[in-house]
Amino acid sequence: MKTNCHLDYESILHGRAEVVHLAISFRAEKQLSGRNQPFAFGLVIDNSGSMGGHPLEQAKAAAKMVLSNLREDDLIALVVFSESARTIIPLQTGKNRAALHAQIDAIHPEGLTNLMAGWMLGRDELEKAPGAIPRKLLLLTDGHLNAGITELGQIVPLITDATKNRHIRTSCLGFGDHYNEDLLATISTVGTGAMHDATEPEAFQKIFMLELESLLALSVQNLRVRVRKLHYCDRFGVVSSYTVLERPEGVFEITIGDLVSDEERVLVMVLEVLPLPLMGDGLPVASLEGEALLDLEIVYDEITEEGVHSRVEQRTIRISAVQNPAEVVRNGQAVRWVAIQEVGRMMMAAILERDSGDELVVRERIRRTKEKLEGYGMEKATEEALETLRIFEKKVVRWDLRSRKQVRQYCASSLSMSSYFEAAPLKDESGVPKSKSPSPRRKRPPTSPATPPLDAQP
Repeated sequence: MKTNCHLDYESILHGRAEVVHLAISFRAEKQLSGRNQPFAFGLVIDNSGSMGGHPLEQAKAAAKMVLSNLREDDLIALVVFSESARTIIPLQTGKNRAALHAQIDAIHPEGLTNLMAGWMLGRDELEKAPGAIPRKLLLLTDGHLNAGITELGQIVPLITDATKNRHIRTSCLGFGDHYNEDLLATISTVGTGAMHDATEPEAFQKIFMLELESLLALSVQNLRVRVRKLHYCDRFGVVSSYTVLERPEGVFEITIGDLVSDEERVLVMVLEVLPLPLMGDGLPVASLEGEALLDLEIVYDEITEEGVHSRVEQRTIRISAVQNPAEVVRNGQAVRWVAIQEVGRMMMAAILERDSGDELVVRERIRRTKEKLEGYGMEKATEEALETLRIFEKKVVRWDLRSRKQVRQYCASSLSMSSYFEAAPLKDESGVPKSKSPSPRRKRPPTSPATPPLDAQP
């Protein structure tokens, strides 16, 4: 795996506190040959009354497609849920496909939506998989929880335990306009999986196949970043949507999850930097490498032709001080990543405000974020993020169930920033995907930004 670390501001003015961002990209090695490791794939499908007809038939067809793409030693389980949950296919290989197809065909719609009962049955089936083979659960629903466990405070610990202790990843697929996108996004985030939104049941097979292929081409497992603050970093926060765990001795662990062949992920953090001093003759106190902000330990398991190998990488993040504002150095690639994720984070907060009718508060958030991005003075690097802001501002005016789901889906995707599970672009009110023409914006001199409060703290 290739790891690259970039600050949006590689140097800042000396003598004053600043806020900078760190963007870490992880690129998994490309798998050049077939995999030699089996996997366990669990499907948990909503068969409540609202899924009846074409949606459920398409879900059943997608499940059959998954069966047809399994190797002999791969494992599959299928659970359905309505008022209660039941296991249709206990964890097994897909050898007896005719019998398994008949079991899938017998699924019919019934009752309410006990989503967590379905998820827990799927979890229990995947836990039967032998050894440390990859385990993934894909949950499909078109509704809200209205039976069984319905409180988020009870749900998150269950997903966390499955992810951390049982090595089960959870992705979610929401269908239509009436599922709970906040719940599914939370489950997929904590479960280190992906969040999918489908408006038509014909999309099920494509999404099922995307999730299946993420197991077929697995390259990196259990990617984590351990962070320790050093002298010149006062505080740090995580902009991305990855889970953060505090470990002993002031170390914070950020869980990234698994990467498929040639996939790139980007983690964005925000750092408050203490004033950097200069020596009496005007030279920086630190060496040419700059002052140390963070120590990073990057831990993961890499899958190769020879087997699974545990890797550890060590990095120290440094920043330099300059006297002249014209000498402040910015990194265009880091600015692009930071801009996209900062917009995603802002929209996450704005969704609930717009739900409650605080349109003016949302517009003020948009204005401040736009001003912040324009402060970089880098039109190409911030073009995509600013265009997303423009479209979001239009959606704020005509806020409905579909607009909300599109925005929430974009937030979930952009804040994990995967080249495999790419964020669907927001569309303007005419339904046309966002254009590449940036909105007009004024330029500022290339100085480092003013210090705002951190949006997210570990």
